[in-house]
Amino acid sequence: MMAAVLTVSATTYTVAGVSAVVNGAEWDPANTANDMTSSDGTNYQLTVTGKTLKAGVNYEYKVVEDHAWTVSYPQNGNTSFSVSANGVYTINYSYKVGDALPTVTTVKTSDAEIGETVWSVIGTINGDWDTDTDMTKGADGIYSATFTDIAAGEYKFKVRADHDWTEAYPSSDYALNVSADNSTVTIKFNATSHAITVDVNGAAEEKTYTVAGTYRLVGATEDDDVVGARLFGTVWDASLTANDMKASGNSYRWANACVFLPQGNAVYKVCVNHAWTESYGDGEANKVSTEIPAPGFYDFSISFDPATKNLSEAFTLLNIGVVGSLVGSWDNDVLMTYVDGVYELTVSDVVSGSYEFKVRANKSWNWADWGQGGRSGSNIPVMITADKADVNITFDPIAETVSFELSEAAGISTLTADSMKDAARYNLQGQRVGNGYRGVTVMNGKKYMVK
Repeated sequence: MMAAVLTVSATTYTVAGVSAVVNGAEWDPANTANDMTSSDGTNYQLTVTGKTLKAGVNYEYKVVEDHAWTVSYPQNGNTSFSVSANGVYTINYSYKVGDALPTVTTVKTSDAEIGETVWSVIGTINGDWDTDTDMTKGADGIYSATFTDIAAGEYKFKVRADHDWTEAYPSSDYALNVSADNSTVTIKFNATSHAITVDVNGAAEEKTYTVAGTYRLVGATEDDDVVGARLFGTVWDASLTANDMKASGNSYRWANACVFLPQGNAVYKVCVNHAWTESYGDGEANKVSTEIPAPGFYDFSISFDPATKNLSEAFTLLNIGVVGSLVGSWDNDVLMTYVDGVYELTVSDVVSGSYEFKVRANKSWNWADWGQGGRSGSNIPVMITADKADVNITFDPIAETVSFELSEAAGISTLTADSMKDAARYNLQGQRVGNGYRGVTVMNGKKYMVK
């Protein structure tokens, strides 16, 4: 009897993208002319020649498996590249099996004459997605198109170049709500900044922008809504007015000024008028922030430009320290060390007496502080009855609680100033210090306050 033969078909990788950067029709995963080739079954390449490209345009593309959209790289949204000068180019696509994204290199082969761009509006404001309305360039360089007798309702549109999808703005469709029948809508476009503004019946459109999202731990495939709720107050709640963005110049900004985040990424969108009908992320997909590199308290903010629909984040790591009479002053913080999920500090050789302290962020009362009862709690009292004692302070960043333990110095003689002469001690600059040194020292990986 003959044994059955198992045939394994190799995966086909194909580049699909805007017409300016692929062979043949745009966004066609079945086009074999854009199939990539490989000599080792791991590294795949495709070279496309003779393509006229414009400087500064983001040309979008992705790599698909087996001529279908089911599996693609990136899986959500598209990736893109641009060139710095107008010209005719050779485009070299590369994809390594297992990578999340393909890569591109370009080689300019000759100069190219590129005429003035025709900008047009396309979308349901125009009746359908098959008809363009060309815009008129004004004396100020701004392009505009006016639509009359517009019925009340919700509309979507884009502004695109030369009646083609290679260059179109914004990345997500612009959503417009018209509240009255027989309205006049004027759409204006800045070809330099790609900013879009809309007037309805002579008045600028007014919108509320709100951040909603969650969080994803590094290496995870599913979101962590517990951390997401810590960052955003709740997860994916477009109606939460606490997350409304504030106007800041020509853009809008939202911030959580002091939040503990593990290593990972915020995943979010900006929604309009507390609804998902109009929302913005990474194109149609959610926006994934730059990775938070390490656990800690962060000042985390999101900015949104309503004209270009661009989103960006910024975050700053905040230090955590102890302040108060326990460490000598209410003006000078002694920084804590983050170890195994908690912040720690040992204040050594505290003489008998009554003391108080708090934990605060970034050596300032402008961020956050913790005491009795947690955040913004009252000062924490400490009573030392022995001649000398060590105070071991622990701050839990998840529960946002502060605790401490007292150890009489006699019971831990290795921590007293006199008996530490044989232990290696260092200041905060990493320099070894002698027996008579007073202040913050580091021994065996822990900080001590020697008074």
